[in-house]
Amino acid sequence: MARGLARPAARPLSVIAALPVAAAVVGALLTAPTAAAAAPAAPAGSTAYQLGGSYEPRAAPQRILDTRASGGALGSGQTRVVDPSPSGAVPATGVSAVVVNLTVTGPTASGYLTAWAGGTRPTASSINFARGWTRANLVTVPLDAGGNLRLFNSAGSTHVIVDVLGWYHATGSVPTADQLGAAYYPDVPERLYDSRQDVIVAPGEAFLIGIDFGDDAGADATDALALNLTAVTPQRGGYLTTWDGSGSAPTTSTLNYVQGRTVSNMAVVGTSLCDDGAGGAVTCFGVRNGSSGSMHVVVDYVGAYAASDGSGTRFRAVPPRRVLDSRNGTGTTVGPFTARQTRTVSVPGTVAGASTVALATNATLVAPSAGTYLTLWAGAGQARPATSSVNGDVAQTVASAALPVVAGTATGTTTFAVYNNAGSAHVLDDVVGTFDVEPSGERSARPASPTDPARPASPAGTADPAAERAAALSRFDPGAAVRLSPGAVRTSSRPGG
Repeated sequence: MARGLARPAARPLSVIAALPVAAAVVGALLTAPTAAAAAPAAPAGSTAYQLGGSYEPRAAPQRILDTRASGGALGSGQTRVVDPSPSGAVPATGVSAVVVNLTVTGPTASGYLTAWAGGTRPTASSINFARGWTRANLVTVPLDAGGNLRLFNSAGSTHVIVDVLGWYHATGSVPTADQLGAAYYPDVPERLYDSRQDVIVAPGEAFLIGIDFGDDAGADATDALALNLTAVTPQRGGYLTTWDGSGSAPTTSTLNYVQGRTVSNMAVVGTSLCDDGAGGAVTCFGVRNGSSGSMHVVVDYVGAYAASDGSGTRFRAVPPRRVLDSRNGTGTTVGPFTARQTRTVSVPGTVAGASTVALATNATLVAPSAGTYLTLWAGAGQARPATSSVNGDVAQTVASAALPVVAGTATGTTTFAVYNNAGSAHVLDDVVGTFDVEPSGERSARPASPTDPARPASPAGTADPAAERAAALSRFDPGAAVRLSPGAVRTSSRPGG
């Protein structure tokens, strides 16, 4: 039964406790792939719909590594090779990058992990941790020619858990019966659900969040959602799990927390079609409180992955590039951000161009003088959304994956804005990938099945960058959110689901 809940006015979390971290570059690491495993290729001259850069979500996260069960803790300076395909989490071929939730637990010293495809290890970190803490972070990492990724531990020893959320298709991939790919449709971030304005989440409770995208998009249009989830002042330590809502909640974690500390993490979550409790249907996904205490849950909407209508975006990996560092003036003036200050960041043309709609970045809040949060968004006259991208407590350094929409200027420069809410703090941001308008040769709409012909291109498939950006941003606009019982699921929205 739905607890009728109109989407609440967004209320950013003023103080979010987070782990101290050991390195400057943090968050979801993404390096340029060396050579992805070969994809099922389209025949020469084929006009078949292409999947390169599109996303394939899993209904629920699948665990591919848990060193507590196999292999033992990762020691100081050690690297471990991980192949995600034997578990069935991803195909053996045709995968350019995987999206995973990377968790460390029981570290004996403060440090960081680096996840990368292979070759020279980049001087960056994928997740940072303090001694004794359990922490998770969303990480997108390319695979090498053999379909492997690598994990490096900087200090002490720690157990490592890796859960696969989905993957990006390699260039040249074509649809199969259960893999049709999804374009990404970014949006202006907005507060989707806040249990503080509804009902507190009970110990062990699982529930669904239903979203009305309106008649134009359709209730079953999305394959997955990009979300920022926050566990607010939990009464006991534990974890939150998210999945597409079908069946029982998986035994994997989206974010981990300790008693009394508010923690957030980004997630890409598969979706299902659900009854809205009033005779209609809505897009939905599941959330479970994996602790013995009650807590509040906040969900911010960032974007949607869906069948392309020719106006979406495709993911493009770039070598990690620092575009903002207030400590040395990269991308801004030298000096910390002050309270309630907004700065505009220019992105080099070698990283983003006229076809770029959004960025995949790692945003880092460095030792703030007060509890605060950062918001990343397009800026350029657009009102600041009442959501948070990174949250941190006093003196703690913390980072999070962020997918800000960008703005284009009259001179062709790509920019975005960063806001700091309280105190003073240095801010870093590393671009690890871009979401660009779909290539001109691939703007046909996604077929309903591999045997269907490609549908005509969307009118948005024009040579006007501003029009193409606007089309990608206008398709999905979430309306009212409702909290539903787990039994409301009709079917998965995924291809073949």
